[in-house]
Amino acid sequence: MSSCHHYEESYCRSCQLIGKEYQLGLKEKVYHWRSLLEIDSNLIEEVFYPKEPLGGRNKAKIMVGGSVEFPRFGFPDPENFKKVRPLENCPLYLQGMNNIYPVLKELVRSYQLTPYNVELKKGELKYIIFYQSESTNEKYLKFIVRSKESLDRLKKALPFLKENISQLKVVSASLQPEHKAILEGEEEIFLTDTTRINNRMNDLELPISTRSFFQVTSEVASKLYLSVQERMSECDYALDLFCGVGGFSFHLAKKAKKVFGVELSKDAIECAKDAVKKNNLSHIDFLAKDAYDFLKEQRPKIDTLVVNPPRRGLGEKLCRLVEEFEANEIFYSSCNPETLNKDLLLLSKYEVIWARPFDMFPYTNHLEFLVHLKRIEV
Repeated sequence: MSSCHHYEESYCRSCQLIGKEYQLGLKEKVYHWRSLLEIDSNLIEEVFYPKEPLGGRNKAKIMVGGSVEFPRFGFPDPENFKKVRPLENCPLYLQGMNNIYPVLKELVRSYQLTPYNVELKKGELKYIIFYQSESTNEKYLKFIVRSKESLDRLKKALPFLKENISQLKVVSASLQPEHKAILEGEEEIFLTDTTRINNRMNDLELPISTRSFFQVTSEVASKLYLSVQERMSECDYALDLFCGVGGFSFHLAKKAKKVFGVELSKDAIECAKDAVKKNNLSHIDFLAKDAYDFLKEQRPKIDTLVVNPPRRGLGEKLCRLVEEFEANEIFYSSCNPETLNKDLLLLSKYEVIWARPFDMFPYTNHLEFLVHLKRIEV
C-alpha cells in the first residue's frame, strides 16, 4: 500500500496508483495498455519493473511560490493553478534529492530571490529544475526566472549552493519573461563554467545537459536500451531517430558497423558528440535536424531503425516515409498507447514480432512500451 503521506492525506494525487499494492497497480496498467494495442498477447513479454519502485526518479520540476520570508516549493494547486501546493519529501526521488528543500529555502531568504506571484504577475523565481545522476551522483540546478534582475544574486549564491549540495556541477538560469504556462524560456545563462554532468549507463559515458531529455528512471532505461541491443541483428547501418543524447545509438553501436543519430535539439546532439569522444567510438555520427527533413533529404540505406518519438508519435507522413526505406527491422519505443497503436497500423509493411512494457513511471498510469517489428517479405 501507499508509502506516501501526501497521498494518504489526499494532498497529492500525481501518482494515481500509489494507494494500491505495487504489483496490483502495475498489473492493472499493463492490462489497460494491452487492451488498447492491437498486438497479439502472445508476443508481449512480461513487464520489466525496477527492484525498488520508490526512490528511483532522477529529475524534479519544482514550482516556486510564497514570499521571500516564507517560500513554498511544490506543484500547481489543482484547485487553483495560480497557487503553489507545497510538496517536500516525495518518496519517488533518488535518495538525497529531497535534502535540497532546506537549501532552497535558505537561498531564497538569504539572497532575496522573490518568488513569482502568478495572480499579481510580479516576482522573479518561477520554477526550479533539479537533476541527479544515479551513476555518478553529479547534479544540476536550473532556475527559471522572469528576467536577468536576479542573476547577480544567483552568481553570488554559487559558493553557498556548492557547499550545501554535494556534487553540484552545473547551475543555470533560464529566462522566461512571459506570463504563460510555459516552463522554460529560450535563453539560458550558465552560472558555472561546467555545462554538463557526467552519467554512466551499461559501461557507456552519456553526458547530460540541462536541456537534454533523459529517461527519468535510470534502472529501467538501462534495461530498455539493452533490450534493443540484445534483440537487434548485426547490420551495416543503424539509424536512431529522435535520439536525444544517444541512449539507443550507443547501444546499437555494439552490433552495427555504422550508426547515425538524428535529433532536433542541438544541445542534445552536442552531448551525444561529446559522448562519442568519451567512449572512444569512431563509427557513430550525430546530426541536429528534424527527423522528417533528414529522411527526405538524406535518403540513407537503413538496416535497423530505432524511433523514440514524443507523445504525439510519428504520424502518417513520417510513417509513410519510413516505409519507403524498407529497413529490415524497426524498434519503436513509446510512452503513449494511442499514438503507438495508430503508427503500428500505418506501418503496414511491417509486423510486430515482439513487445515489452517497461515501468519507467512507477505508481502512475504511464508506461514505456518497446515494440520490435520486422519487414514483411513479399
